[in-house]
Amino acid sequence: MSKQKIKVKLGNAPKNFKKVVEIVLLSGVIGEIEMSFIYRTRKQFAELVDERMAAAAEAEKVEAEKQSELETAGAAGGAPAVVKSKTVLDWFNEADEGNAAYVLKIADGWDLDDPFTEKSLLQLENENPGALNAIATVYRTAVAEARTKN
Repeated sequence: MSKQKIKVKLGNAPKNFKKVVEIVLLSGVIGEIEMSFIYRTRKQFAELVDERMAAAAEAEKVEAEKQSELETAGAAGGAPAVVKSKTVLDWFNEADEGNAAYVLKIADGWDLDDPFTEKSLLQLENENPGALNAIATVYRTAVAEARTKN
């Protein structure tokens, strides 16, 4: 089967585009989700990634400052420093929430019966670890990486 060919026209970018994302289910079977992605140029995508990295760096800085304040207060004879260690659940929740927020910035829908919401994305990731990363990878490949003829 040959693909349809059209003449390229600059400045005629679509609002969105659809791609199928393959997700390995826990049973080992490949599941498919057709995602409706928000179109971005390569430079617009780079700006989005820069924003995400800056937000992550700021969150790390705030966490480090909070930790330092607790340690300083304890060393100065104030209230004993209470340092709560993050649990694995905390790490998973933070990562999943960040990834779900990112997917909501790069996509505007899918072909699942469930609504395209943060709650559904979190459920998808909880039930199928790596699903949100697979969605992000398909998007990155589509908007930022060189394409080759199949």
